This record gives sequence, C-alpha cells and structure tokens, in this order.
Amino acid sequence: MKRAPLQLPSIPEQHEIIRRAQELFSLADQLEAKLTTARKVVDRLTPALLVKAFRGELVPQDPNDEPASVLLERIRAARQEEAAAGKPARRGRRKAAAHPDKAPRTAAPAHPDLLAQLLQECGALSERALLAASELDPAGFRAQLALEQGLGVIRETAEDGQVLLEAAIP
Repeated sequence: MKRAPLQLPSIPEQHEIIRRAQELFSLADQLEAKLTTARKVVDRLTPALLVKAFRGELVPQDPNDEPASVLLERIRAARQEEAAAGKPARRGRRKAAAHPDKAPRTAAPAHPDLLAQLLQECGALSERALLAASELDPAGFRAQLALEQGLGVIRETAEDGQVLLEAAIP
C-alpha cells in the first residue's frame, strides 16, 4: 500500500468539498423537519376528514336522498312492528355500562397554548382548519381559542380577504 500513489485534492478544494457536504447535510435536516411537521398535520387531519365523511360534507349531497330523520323513523316503526309481533329486538352494540372497561374517558384539559403550538407547526390557518387539526370538540375548541386569544398567544390576521389565525408567541 505504501507504494500505491494516492492523490489528494488541494487544501482549498478539500475546504470546498467540506462546505458543500455541510450544505447538503443542512438541507437534509431541513427536509426532515418539514417531513416531521407534515406527518403531524396529516395525523391530526385524518380524523377530521373521517368526521367530514360521516357527516356527508366531502361531496355534494343528492337532494333525492331521504333525510336521516325519515330513515330513523322507518327503523323505529319497523322495531315497533317487530316488538308487537313478539320478535326479539335486534340491537347493535351493548351499552357502555355493560362494559365498564370500555366506558368513554373524560378528556384531559387542554394545554394553555395548544392551538398556538399547532399554528406554529402548521402556519396560519382558518378557524375551521385549526378546529380540524386540534381534534377538539367544537365547544372545547371555542373555549380554548377564547382562552388563548385572551392570553395573547393567538391573533387574527387577514390574507386575501380571508381571516386567518396565527401564533403570536415567539
């Protein structure tokens, strides 16, 4: 090995190689941070998307479809007919009391700047988008939003005629 010629780049060329490698590592770190943020947003928006799907808000609704109230009334009438005929009632899931280990848990109180942190991660959002990303129920979201606006950690801003919310914490 001692006899094999090994050519090294000049010192200025070595410095340039190091500088470019550091730039690329920095770019990779930035891309990784953006990917992490995007994954968090997707994880929060997926449940909100499912909620919209179950409400029928993702596509235009057919006006010829019967309203849910009419369908529920038909189901109720069919059950009453079955009960009158002496048939055992068909039921869905058992109630939570039958399964105490599966009873709904009470939600923990939200962090005082939960929404502001989301806005820092995602950037300025409309109130509706922030509600979806927060995964809070609407009443809890409104209370949290009022709290954080009162604390001055969230502020409203206008962009292209649309009111957006943004984090006001450094």
